Amino acid sequence: MPDDELRIEDVPPPEALMTLMTHSYCSEILRFVGEHRNFSQCVAVLSKIVVRRLRRGRSLALLSELAELVEKDLLSDKL
Repeated sequence: MPDDELRIEDVPPPEALMTLMTHSYCSEILRFVGEHRNFSQCVAVLSKIVVRRLRRGRSLALLSELAELVEKDLLSDKL
């Protein structure tokens, strides 16, 4: 990705679910004590929110633009 490319994109629901489950607190422990409960909780969260992905280059010079992009996205009617 070029250093000057900034964008925010929707994450498809199946990918959002897998990402949320993967990054759940103590995900390794959940395999033994209640993965099904974590799955249900993640599905419940995803039924109420939209997961978005921030794509950015590595240029620190674009931090202001990046912040503006996030602000505009949060204020948009996409949510």
